[in-house]
Amino acid sequence: MFSGLHILEKQAITSPSKDEFGREIPDTGEVSWVKVGCCRCDDDTTSKFEDANGQLYIPAYHIVCDNKYVTIKAGDKIRCLNGDAIKCEGEVRRVKKLNFLNYSEIWV
Repeated sequence: MFSGLHILEKQAITSPSKDEFGREIPDTGEVSWVKVGCCRCDDDTTSKFEDANGQLYIPAYHIVCDNKYVTIKAGDKIRCLNGDAIKCEGEVRRVKKLNFLNYSEIWV
């Protein structure tokens, strides 16, 4: 990738606490952000996509990163940092991995 202006981070949640019966207690896991690598994040409101349920959505951001960062999948929470400021944050709607060219595209 030629221009990695931003830093891509993925949200990591530790496993929540369990009660005496072994059931998970909601909202007790700790949230942290794990650095994935460099990326380029652009505003994108021109494309329209349809998800598996047939709902139409317009992504707010288009992120391009190296192919080795394809551990990100639809439904993950990610954010892009521009220095210390957050450029974008949200849920991944679509991931496209290119085979010949060595990069991946993510729509948030």
